[in-house]
Amino acid sequence: MKKITAYILLIITTVILSTFNSKSSELLSNFDILDSLSKKAAIEIIHRLEQNHADSLIIEFAQHNGTWIIEQHLLKAGKISGKLFFTHHQNKLSLLTVNIKEMNVGYSLHKNDDSLSRKINLVIANTLEKQNGILYGLPEINLVWKDDISRDDLLFVENSPYPFTKGKIPEPERTFFEKIAEPVIFISTAIVTIALLFSVRSG
Repeated sequence: MKKITAYILLIITTVILSTFNSKSSELLSNFDILDSLSKKAAIEIIHRLEQNHADSLIIEFAQHNGTWIIEQHLLKAGKISGKLFFTHHQNKLSLLTVNIKEMNVGYSLHKNDDSLSRKINLVIANTLEKQNGILYGLPEINLVWKDDISRDDLLFVENSPYPFTKGKIPEPERTFFEKIAEPVIFISTAIVTIALLFSVRSG
């Protein structure tokens, strides 16, 4: 009997773990998505530099907590494409300035109270100053990820120490009954309390 019970528990545990692993492999965390968007942005920046015939240049980043993600993908993409990037000033080199305007996560209410609509934004503005001093404003890069997730998945998708991977979580909308019942209960409680006070005084 003990062997049968242990066997059943083993099966249940295996099913639970396999379900969790399957779910985790399908669902991307906020950090994973931002990392993927950053890689796409880096490739797009390289493409625009090629259009402007900029091969060797200095690269500067405006201050942002997520700068390092863009930087590592940009340096890697630049190396693959044969470009030379410098993080300190060199004479007679073009200057690329990378400014992360938005790198954030947002949630909105879903028609299903147990779910949320997730939206992740990455907006990057770049300027290129050529050796001759002429400043070029490169087209802004605007990347968006949208999907729906379960509220139960919030601990998984926000499992990161970086603030830019977290978003404000909206509370579920109250039902019509809750909207009506709450003030009614409050008023009824107030009436009962006042009635008790008067009865105590009259007694």
